[in-house]
Amino acid sequence: MGERTDAVSKNNQARLVLDLVSQISARMELTLEVGEFLMRLLDLAMKTKSTMTRVDLRFLSNTLEHVKQKAADNPQLLNALKQLA
Repeated sequence: MGERTDAVSKNNQARLVLDLVSQISARMELTLEVGEFLMRLLDLAMKTKSTMTRVDLRFLSNTLEHVKQKAADNPQLLNALKQLA
């Protein structure tokens, strides 16, 4: 995720990605295309899961739950999101 390879930079990038996912899911209709984009972003953020702080892990968990709630109307997307966790 970017040029810097240190854990702090990776965690900062993951936090920004999670914030973007949160903003998009709150403001857009969750179509299959939008959901697939959000899943790619979430997958990107999850790559640094092993170095995340407890606060960051909670942010990740809450963001994922928020997206799942928004995707409740789309069973195909919801199933794909459940596999991410």
